[in-house]
Amino acid sequence: MTQIFQSWLPKIPNIAKYIRKNKIKGTLYIFQPQEPTYPWDLIRRSTAVKYKQKCKLIFVVGNYADVNELRRITGVDNIEVILYKSIWFDIAYTKLSKANNPNPYNRSNYSFDKLFISLNNRIRDYRTFFVDTLFKYNLDGHVSFLEINDEVKAQFKHWKDPRILELQNKDVHDINQCLFNLPSQWYSTPINLVSETFNEPLENGDIDISEKTTYPLLMAKPFLVAGPVNFHKHLQDLGFELYTEIFDYSFDSIEKYEDRVDAMIKMVSELRNESYDELYDKCFDQAKRSA
Repeated sequence: MTQIFQSWLPKIPNIAKYIRKNKIKGTLYIFQPQEPTYPWDLIRRSTAVKYKQKCKLIFVVGNYADVNELRRITGVDNIEVILYKSIWFDIAYTKLSKANNPNPYNRSNYSFDKLFISLNNRIRDYRTFFVDTLFKYNLDGHVSFLEINDEVKAQFKHWKDPRILELQNKDVHDINQCLFNLPSQWYSTPINLVSETFNEPLENGDIDISEKTTYPLLMAKPFLVAGPVNFHKHLQDLGFELYTEIFDYSFDSIEKYEDRVDAMIKMVSELRNESYDELYDKCFDQAKRSA
């Protein structure tokens, strides 16, 4: 018997309940786009041994997963991992196609008032550094920052009033919690600055591409990514065009994350006096080709 369980990070503990409730003895496919080793100890503690030893778990993951580690922390020996590197592209394409977003390929839907937009949710030390560097160069942009606490506040050197920042969409309630419904400010900025999930390659050397990068690729937006070293070169190797007409990508090969991000944002700051319409129009046809 084959069954499918679609798993997102907040729902991972439900896999244990699902196995136990349905007395799974056949094959259970688990679709986990990212971070497949997220707290599996919850599964180990709560799944009945008599069931987890009789079923096979097949993880369909978006990035590297250590099979032996999954066996150790789940207590299930019969495990297979299928690497599905384009999973976020497929998920994002499907979700964005159904979302209530204005047509990104219609130039008349854009009216620019700031240089960039940057969407930031889950707390990570390197993402805090990225956001703080935006304030260091006093960039004029729309920024969301959805998680913060006293420990995080203490990490900011240049952002003098760190707090939760939310964006808006008049048609969608609580837009900041909607993964694929974009805020209205998406259409009032020519550039997307992305803080990727990982700031270094995965254990097997792969460079992960999450939904954060698929947004601008699929939604016709010139973008830059604060991610692992040579992230943009990796995109180019995959066949995507870089926006060399407006961006200098020399920062991409800088080894240290902090230096790389600083150089990237400093370069963007040099565009602040350019016409936002002209910046976007130089890249609009290329952005549509990327999608």
